[in-house]
Amino acid sequence: MDELKNTINGLYRQIDRNLQLITSIVNLQFPYIKDEDDYELLRDTQNRLKSIRKAYEKLIYEGSSDTINFGAYARSIVSGILSTYSPEPGRVRLEMYFEDVDMGLDLAVPFGMILSELLSNSFRHAFTEDQDGRIRAVFMDKGDHYMLEVRDNGRGFPEGVDFEGADSLGLQLVKNLINQIEAKVDYTLSPGTCFKVRVLKP
Repeated sequence: MDELKNTINGLYRQIDRNLQLITSIVNLQFPYIKDEDDYELLRDTQNRLKSIRKAYEKLIYEGSSDTINFGAYARSIVSGILSTYSPEPGRVRLEMYFEDVDMGLDLAVPFGMILSELLSNSFRHAFTEDQDGRIRAVFMDKGDHYMLEVRDNGRGFPEGVDFEGADSLGLQLVKNLINQIEAKVDYTLSPGTCFKVRVLKP
C-alpha cells in the first residue's frame, strides 16, 4: 500500500512539474503582448493553470493519494486571484467562507476552476473604476450535496447578454465544467450577479 501511495505521489509531482513548465512558458509570453485583449486572455490562462497546480500542490503537501481539503484549496485560489487583480483597499471588499471538506480530485479541480472563473469575472467586470463593491464567495457541505456561491453587488450583465448564450471563454468554460460534474446552477444577472452551483456528493 505504501509503495502504491508513493508511486501515485510521484506521479502527482511529475504532473505538477509539467504544469509549472507550461506556466513558465506562458509567463515568458507577457513581454511580447501588445494588445490588451490578448494580455487579458494570457493572464486568464495563467490563473487557470495556477488553479489546477494548487490542487496537486495540496495533494503532495497533505500526503493524500486521492482527496484534498477543498476549503484550503479554495482559499489558495482566492489568494492567487487577489494577487492578480490587486483590488485597491476599500474599493472592492471580498467576503469568503469555505468549509473544510475532503474532496476527490475529479470534483475538486473543476469546482475550484468554476470558483476561479466566477471570481475573476466579478473583479474584472462588475464594478466601475470609482465604484466601491462587495464580492462574496461561499462553499458549504449541505448534507447530500455541495454548494458553491459567488455573488457581487456590481452592475450585472449588460442588457441582452445571457449566461447560457454568453460567448466569453471564461463563461463557456464555467458552463462546460458545470456539465462535466453534472451540477445544477441558478443565477441572477442583474442587478449584481449571483451564481449558485450545486452538485450531488459522489
